[in-house]
Amino acid sequence: MALFRSFDPTIIIRLESALSGEWLLHTKTVDGNPNRDQRADPTAVVRRATEEEADTLLDAFERADFWRLQSKDPRAGGPDGSHWVIEARIGDRYHYAVRWSPEANAVREIGKVFLEQSGEDLGAIY
Repeated sequence: MALFRSFDPTIIIRLESALSGEWLLHTKTVDGNPNRDQRADPTAVVRRATEEEADTLLDAFERADFWRLQSKDPRAGGPDGSHWVIEARIGDRYHYAVRWSPEANAVREIGKVFLEQSGEDLGAIY
């Protein structure tokens, strides 16, 4: 999942199944906004996720019927808000869904689970 925020660093969170069978949760923040004078240093945290945490994330995809979601958001965006991008790949199957500042929909629900599972203080979420 990626969260591109207008006024805060971008957040990227990825759940990965390692060859060892362990689950890894990667959380990165990157300040790529040229409109700000100060830029935060990028951060990257990788930790083992429990089977329960991985199941919670995978269940969020299932509840959202993710593979059937429309990929592109009909709304183009705006000057104040955020793009929420959810991507998934299982084997050769790939799908993504992008939404602009979603308030209550499947993309936001999946994204919220990623944000919660990261365990990081990521600042304002919008």
